[in-house]
Amino acid sequence: MAKAIQKRKNGEETKIRILKECLQLIAEQGPLSFTLDELSDRAGVAKTSILWHFGSKEDLILEAVGALFDDFEVRLKSFGIVDPTPERLLAELFARVSEWFESAPELNAVFFQFMFQRGVHPDITARLREMYREFRRRLKEALNNPALTPKENEAVAIAVLALIDGVFVQFYLEPEAVSMKKTFATLTKMVAADRLKLGH
Repeated sequence: MAKAIQKRKNGEETKIRILKECLQLIAEQGPLSFTLDELSDRAGVAKTSILWHFGSKEDLILEAVGALFDDFEVRLKSFGIVDPTPERLLAELFARVSEWFESAPELNAVFFQFMFQRGVHPDITARLREMYREFRRRLKEALNNPALTPKENEAVAIAVLALIDGVFVQFYLEPEAVSMKKTFATLTKMVAADRLKLGH
């Protein structure tokens, strides 16, 4: 029994290591460029072990990226604030996003690799699209201004998301020079102040 438990534990640890190194290679090279031989060397496991755990490179990528997106969506959806104001909601939303990206800078690179590379699996493209919809919905909810029409509130959310994308790009290019936390703190104040002006 003890041997079986240890074997299962070792297998789970190996799988986690493979997934982690897979994401790192995607960040560095893109999902289509790296080989399983490279992954085998990086993870320190046999190529046959990778195939045993995941079946194919495509299935491996789907699982690695799926877990990444799941984590992001959980962080995005699982917060609530008592008596929220737009500024407090934005601050909480941005805090979760910046905490996630700054904890592992390669995550931002993974997102950009999938956004701008041809031949990406349609399931991954669909997940990205859905994540953007959810992020937009959260922003619209946080910034809702009764003085504006639903379409105008939607346009505000889209514009703010465009600013956020700009922060992501700069962080991707120069993570050592751009602090997401400080930038988002400034952006929160700017957006909250402008939101009040939009109703006039």
